[in-house]
Amino acid sequence: MREPIIDASNATLQQYLQHHARGKAIRRYLWYRLARPLLLAGIWVAAAYYIHWCVASAGSTELSLREVIPDALAVLGIGLTLTLWALARRIGTSVSQARQPARAAPASTLDLAKDVVLSVGTGRRLMAYHDDDGLVSHVAPLQQELA
Repeated sequence: MREPIIDASNATLQQYLQHHARGKAIRRYLWYRLARPLLLAGIWVAAAYYIHWCVASAGSTELSLREVIPDALAVLGIGLTLTLWALARRIGTSVSQARQPARAAPASTLDLAKDVVLSVGTGRRLMAYHDDDGLVSHVAPLQQELA
């Protein structure tokens, strides 16, 4: 899962566990492998049943074009709405990603603490500062903050 995934349903549970917490990884795995395919199959079965019911309950009279056009326009309208919605979401996510500033590679707390301990010596208290995502941005000796 190092490259962007177009179809996440082929990912294994181990790949989800590498990138997400255990609960979220299991939920995503079950969604892509079990719930989503069952939901899709259920929708197709319901659509097939509805079409069968419409054909079976149709009368012997022929439909005129005037009676079919509103239904066809409704289906085309729904398709157009879903297509525009998908395009708007894609454009919205690309714009929001372009607005985010570039982030520095996250350093582990232990590496930052080792650097500070080596520079200020042992036996001093440290203050850790966190960014908006909860990662440690930098560590400073506590005495500098109190002064």
